[in-house]
Amino acid sequence: MSQPNEPRFEDDFDCDTEPPEQPEFEHPSIEYIAITIPESDDPEAKRKAEQRVKARAVFAEKSDTILQAEMSHLLANPTLAKLESAKKISKELATRQKEIGKDAKADLVALRKQVKEEIDSIEDMELLADLLAQLRS
Repeated sequence: MSQPNEPRFEDDFDCDTEPPEQPEFEHPSIEYIAITIPESDDPEAKRKAEQRVKARAVFAEKSDTILQAEMSHLLANPTLAKLESAKKISKELATRQKEIGKDAKADLVALRKQVKEEIDSIEDMELLADLLAQLRS
């Protein structure tokens, strides 16, 4: 029967002392992960970006309900031109919904951060148990 090998330690680690304390891993928050896409120097890309801004400016003063009403009016008697206009309105409405979703997600992340900070400050075990029971019900 062979003898178990003795544990191997780093050269500068003394077996009689406690190991050095490791820093606690923190999950990076969304602010640090945010990706920014640099603007292109390509003249074609700049032209297309300007076109997108101009296309959105047409709908900027109109609410979602007005745009939906316009789209349903265009689709009542469809022609190729009306379908193209309805397509642009639909694209604008989808873009607005995506922006609303991003804003809501950012608010949710901020609220979760506040809740975590509050929970971390609670020292009463019974209060934490009650909170957990309420969350699970």
